[in-house]
Amino acid sequence: MAEIKKTSKMLKIEIQFGEPIEELLCRMYLDEELSSCEIVKQLGTSPTTILDWCRRCGIPIRNESDAVKVKYKNPEYRHKIAEQNREITARPEVQKRISDSVKNLWENPEYHQKMSAINKQKAQTNEARAKRSEISKRNWQDPQKRAAMTSGIRKAKDKQSQAMKEYWGNPEWRTRMIAKIQSACTTAEFRQKMSHISQKKWESPQYREKISQAVSKQMYKRWESPRYRKQQYERMKEIWGNDAPNTPEFIILQLTPSNVQFTGDGTFWRRLPNGQSTNPDFIVKPVKKTRKVIYHHGIYWHRNELHNRGQDLIDQWKQIGFDCLIIWEDELHKDPEGVLNKINDFLCLNGTWQMSLF
Repeated sequence: MAEIKKTSKMLKIEIQFGEPIEELLCRMYLDEELSSCEIVKQLGTSPTTILDWCRRCGIPIRNESDAVKVKYKNPEYRHKIAEQNREITARPEVQKRISDSVKNLWENPEYHQKMSAINKQKAQTNEARAKRSEISKRNWQDPQKRAAMTSGIRKAKDKQSQAMKEYWGNPEWRTRMIAKIQSACTTAEFRQKMSHISQKKWESPQYREKISQAVSKQMYKRWESPRYRKQQYERMKEIWGNDAPNTPEFIILQLTPSNVQFTGDGTFWRRLPNGQSTNPDFIVKPVKKTRKVIYHHGIYWHRNELHNRGQDLIDQWKQIGFDCLIIWEDELHKDPEGVLNKINDFLCLNGTWQMSLF
């Protein structure tokens, strides 16, 4: 660094800070990246004088762009500029001018295509994703910002919903959109993409549990409707042929007296205390007096109940004042005599009716 002729002010500053003025300015201006105004606060002179000393010491002066970047590193300066910009952009005339400018730019197909490509490329980088995630997490920790974000999302959804309703009321637009969606959904690329997304989501146990609960809740709600149940039974008739008792149920009817009625066609639905609706395979008439129901459970379809042989279902019926008997598929095949004894005990605790195998 070249020798310079030092003024009395320079010599005084050197004595005060204990280092040559050249090294002091180099450290403050270059190493610490302080602006001339910030250096003035420490040295007690003017910004013009600081810049003049830097030139005399051979220190390169920042251009306007570099000076703004250095200033912007100061949190106080950033906050000040942000407040000023917020006040300016809040003015209606400024908002209208900005909106018109953006619309004019966006109407240009070349600009539209160029900006879409740039934004898409930036948004797909890992750095951009991590930055968006970090900003969202930080904002969500602030109660005020979280409330504002929630309110904004709700308003945006309402606005979008209203706009879609207006668009959907236009038959021409509706027909065009349906055709476009159907065309997009039939492509192999779309199906492969949706399959990949679904497989990735399904790997999460929390997601599987959430979907399972939602579907189960929806099905329970639908099943409460007699009309829906009737439609489902009609469909089952088409698949299975009829709603008559199957072979095991027919055997059970042969083992029971005439007052045991088959209800596997969905004629005796009841809601249990756990919120589930169920239809027993048989009832003992008159059911208002006997309050007895009978089930036949196959091993495959009711394998989840094998651990306690359906005791949970029996307890649920008990809570609404019914006695419940469950006859399992393996019992009926391996020990029909035992099944008959179970039926006798269940139907006739006082021994007024007995039946033997024929």
